[in-house]
Amino acid sequence: MNTDAVIDSRPLQDGPAGPRGLGQVIATLSRQLNAERIGVGALAELRRMTGNDLPSAFWKRYLCDVPVEWREPRDHVDARVDRAWAALIRAMVEMAPNPHSFDQPFGAALAKTRYSEYRFVRLLRAEGEDLARELRIAGSWLARAGAKADWERPAHLSLRGFGLNVNAQIARHRMARDYFRAPTQRSSHQ
Repeated sequence: MNTDAVIDSRPLQDGPAGPRGLGQVIATLSRQLNAERIGVGALAELRRMTGNDLPSAFWKRYLCDVPVEWREPRDHVDARVDRAWAALIRAMVEMAPNPHSFDQPFGAALAKTRYSEYRFVRLLRAEGEDLARELRIAGSWLARAGAKADWERPAHLSLRGFGLNVNAQIARHRMARDYFRAPTQRSSHQ
């Protein structure tokens, strides 16, 4: 029996007690990252946002599309959670419109588009602002390649440590498995 298949079949998380799990939240956000839905100006605002300068386009998407249980762990507002979501949305916007695809694991999408192993390992090891930068770079890479990816695993990396029901370690392991299993030749440096 292939134990990897058994491990990979487990959900990353069960989601908070609320109505939607993280994958559903990511899919909803992804559908909104479309100029026809939110406007060219709002998309441009999201592309320009930084961790401490969150525009109205971010707040509209965040407050409309991310359920309170994914925004306010332990029933209180935490600006670090807001910034983590902003970093994730900012990276996803690189691939707009509709950057999310449940059918394409994030690591495999990077490998299939010949994303360098060096950059991939940096992404897996990154935290905080470094993670935000590495996710933007990966999103931009995938956009240039015309690829889509499942953003749930990167969301686990971005949202870890805030009392949300995420598992960054499992997400890292799965992303690595997906990347190194993908049938392609990757460059060792970029």
